[in-house]
Amino acid sequence: MEITDFVKISEHTSMVIGERPHGNVGGIALENFTIAIDSRGNLSGGRIFRKKLEEYYNLPIKYVILTHYHHDHINGRQAFKDVDIIVSDYTPTNKGRFQNALFIKDEHLIQDGDYEVKIFHTGGHTVGSMFVHFPAEKIIFAGDLIFENFFPPFGGDPTCNPELWFHALEKIKTLNPIRIVPGHGPFLTGDKITNHISNLQKIRGSTKKAIKENLKPSEIEISDYYGEYHQRWMSRTLPHWFSFYSTIDKIPGILEEIRSNTQDQNRVFLIKMTINELKVLANHLRIKISGNKNKIVDKILDHIVKHDS
Repeated sequence: MEITDFVKISEHTSMVIGERPHGNVGGIALENFTIAIDSRGNLSGGRIFRKKLEEYYNLPIKYVILTHYHHDHINGRQAFKDVDIIVSDYTPTNKGRFQNALFIKDEHLIQDGDYEVKIFHTGGHTVGSMFVHFPAEKIIFAGDLIFENFFPPFGGDPTCNPELWFHALEKIKTLNPIRIVPGHGPFLTGDKITNHISNLQKIRGSTKKAIKENLKPSEIEISDYYGEYHQRWMSRTLPHWFSFYSTIDKIPGILEEIRSNTQDQNRVFLIKMTINELKVLANHLRIKISGNKNKIVDKILDHIVKHDS
């Protein structure tokens, strides 16, 4: 589908279905300006999207909301240098990359005349994942909290928190949307949110079952409730979820032990953890991580010293 093919979602909302290297993008037309949702996956795509969106509604773009930090949603942002960009404060990347940026932590409201747009930071797919609600027409722009017609919904990001993902989808459900624009795939009717919650629950159930039976991530059974799936995404999603659920219940005990040990003892203790376990711990502590195992351990130790002093 070409960038010129805008899909009308409601009177004031639209989307363009993305194809690699682009995620979906969308627009909300208010009284005096338009809001863009995500920015395409590269600069040329961002420029075309901006031009076509302004022509589509014959209104200037005042804000670009980036639903999360993945490249297929943010790499077109340089086409919007003169526009205010709204990003999660928890985005695990260099904030200096975002010019004219407003970093939000929880909820944010945009108003224009009789219209309002609400932005909710939830985490889930990534630590900085957000969704956008246009209450006047009950439309949700979910970013990659929802992948329509994709399995699995990619959950292999090192900052992915499956439990926060559940909470995000439940929050969307309580808003009773008429239509939902996902991060990938065609738009869906609001009632289908229950299918996406159910699908994530099935992945969680199979993952916990594998952990209980001392299986490996590659032995997690999913084919009994799903047909076709994306093998590359599966090979990254299931190990992360396996590490998450293997580690999350241990975190209170891990933190208690760390706080009772010396720095040298803690280094030895943390080095014995797998890198995936360390990533889950860092995610829980909201630490931005990069580099090898030693660097991740250093960041965790520095964080604990700073917050316990």
